[in-house]
Amino acid sequence: MHLADIDYQALSKESYLHHRRVDAKLLSAAFMLIAVLAAQTITPLVVILCFLFVALLSSKLALKTILHLSFYPLFFSSLFIAILWSSNATLGLLSIFKALSSAWIMISLVATTPYVDIFASLSKVLPSLLVDLFLFTYRSFFILIEKVSDLIKVIRLRGGYHPYHPIRNIKNFSSALALLFVRSFEMNDRMYQIYSLRGYQGKLPLREDHRPWSIHEGIILLIGLGCMLGALI
Repeated sequence: MHLADIDYQALSKESYLHHRRVDAKLLSAAFMLIAVLAAQTITPLVVILCFLFVALLSSKLALKTILHLSFYPLFFSSLFIAILWSSNATLGLLSIFKALSSAWIMISLVATTPYVDIFASLSKVLPSLLVDLFLFTYRSFFILIEKVSDLIKVIRLRGGYHPYHPIRNIKNFSSALALLFVRSFEMNDRMYQIYSLRGYQGKLPLREDHRPWSIHEGIILLIGLGCMLGALI
């Protein structure tokens, strides 16, 4: 799903958005999400998508990666979109643009901001325990994705997958998911023991963003605010 690539992109690449304050990007993303949810016509969504497409390209995210990531929200919302399209084509098209806009907003944020900085900024307004849970979940997700990939390789190497035996494939993959579920509990217990031994007391020390506010942060906020007002008015 390119998650590791996005994480690497946020940490190693340099662009206009990479150098902007995290809280400014979070606020702008929140304004745009409100605009997407409130939009009743396609026009504001097209404007938002244009801004986001420029932002994604300027952040040096490959066009192939953008298109690949765009497939996931459209795939998971395809049933809902199909139902709406059958009754009203305009609503179906509106749902497509909303799904794509929401995905691009989050991609433009996480592709230009290290996840630790995002959680550090969120810790200013959210309880520390909740932020820690988000941080642990994000970290564990990558570990579980790697384990899923290894399990799929093992199943294929041992002849557990055959294109002409769907029932057998379902049984094998169900057993693999059950094993992964058990291992996730074991990993959770191990992580708790590790952090307890290292002195975890309910709050992780997170660095704060000390970059000063500038006109560039103001531009980002104005774009997000303008999109929100344009969708609400």
